[in-house]
Amino acid sequence: MRKAKRARSRGNCRRQKLYFKSLNHSGEARTGFICISCGVLMATHEVRARQLASRVPALAVALIALTLFLHPVDSNSWRGALYESLLVPPAISLVLLFSLERGPWLRAVLCSKPFQAVGVTSYGIYLWQQFFTVRERCFLFGSHVAPLLLPLLFFVVPLSSFLIEKPAMRYGRSLSQRAREASTGARATEERLLLS
Repeated sequence: MRKAKRARSRGNCRRQKLYFKSLNHSGEARTGFICISCGVLMATHEVRARQLASRVPALAVALIALTLFLHPVDSNSWRGALYESLLVPPAISLVLLFSLERGPWLRAVLCSKPFQAVGVTSYGIYLWQQFFTVRERCFLFGSHVAPLLLPLLFFVVPLSSFLIEKPAMRYGRSLSQRAREASTGARATEERLLLS
């Protein structure tokens, strides 16, 4: 009886480990999606986010940055999933906003044309690299043809930047501007109602 319980318990542990290993691939997507969502929230409430970031002590931000760098939990566990989903995105946001608010030299470096060009290029390569680095099991003759197509990446990335990414950023800015105007209008209406 005890042996059967131990065997079931070991089986459950193995299944749980396999489950968390399978989550690792979706975990990267989950963390990326949460980081993007956090960035959208920061852009929408930029003034408030900057105010909050400027109130945090420098030592706390340094410790948070160190925690991000050390990554103290295993990614293949439920603790890792919670850490990467709930703590990493706001922590990255805090470190970035803090450094932009309190570090004019860092702001100058991050906003310089060469640094922005590197960022745009690396993001474009990230978006399109899968088509040029496929495995053989994904596409017929993928591993043989893909390396030959790699030079096309140097043409696809700028086209992607000008035809897809920049128009999407303009659209995002216009949506964010509309949201700010709507929230400002709603606050003004609310204040008028409270005063009357």
